Amino acid sequence: MQTKWNLKLLYSSTKDPQIKKDIEESKKNVLAFVKKWRNNKEYLQNPTALKTRQH
Repeated sequence: MQTKWNLKLLYSSTKDPQIKKDIEESKKNVLAFVKKWRNNKEYLQNPTALKTRQH
């Protein structure tokens, strides 16, 4: 299984500053998701709750 990704369509090089910006944005999104769902266990009974309440 190949695990090498081709990101040339997204970034101009491995030193493209957008990479760091995208990583930071992803971290923010993960933290917001965790904060929202940490105490809400509705998705354990109804997995579609994650999809319908994503926004």
